[in-house]
Amino acid sequence: MATPNECIVYVWLKDIGGVDASITNATLYAQNKRAFRHGTVAGSVYTILPFTKSQAFETLGGGTYSEIQLIETTTPGERINFSIVINDGGTLKQIFFKPAIVPNSTSTNLLSITEVLDE
Repeated sequence: MATPNECIVYVWLKDIGGVDASITNATLYAQNKRAFRHGTVAGSVYTILPFTKSQAFETLGGGTYSEIQLIETTTPGERINFSIVINDGGTLKQIFFKPAIVPNSTSTNLLSITEVLDE
C-alpha cells in the first residue's frame, strides 16, 4: 500500500530578513489545525489528523538551519502554517509565514513556498 510522499522543508535563519543570523536558540514549527483527506496514486485514501511538528535550529556550516519532514499537500491542496520562535536572550519573538502548500518533491526551501507575514 502506497503512503503519501514526504518533503523536507528547510530554512536558514540568515535568509530571513531582520533576523540576527547568529541566534542559535530558535525552533521551526509546522501546523495544521484540521483533519484532511489525502489520496495517493495507488488509490488509497488517508485521513491526516491535525498536527504540530517542531524542530530546533542547529548550527551547520557557518549558519543556523532547521528542517521538518512533512507529507506533501499539493495533492489535497491543503495549506500548512509555518512559524519560527526565537529566544533572543530571554526575549521571545515569533515570526509567522503565509500558509503554504508543501510540494510533492524530496525537499524545498521554506522561502520558496511562502513568505513572512507582515507584523
